[in-house]
Amino acid sequence: MPRENYVAKQLRIGERLTRAMANAHMDRSELATLTGYCEAQIVRWERGRAPLYPTELIRLCHALDVMPEWLLCWERRGH
Repeated sequence: MPRENYVAKQLRIGERLTRAMANAHMDRSELATLTGYCEAQIVRWERGRAPLYPTELIRLCHALDVMPEWLLCWERRGH
């Protein structure tokens, strides 16, 4: 199975970020207030145009009440 390229992975993370905001009934403005990031940065993450670094990931996950593994699209693999 070929590895997903970086751009496609960033887009999938962005889609999950958008879904997490919807599930939390939160818009970009509210997420920006909770995390301290500007709305423009949140849009960049949603569109896959900016990498998501560990400190940013943790802050977003706390605000959205999601697991980092889910937001990063990590899949559990059986042994």
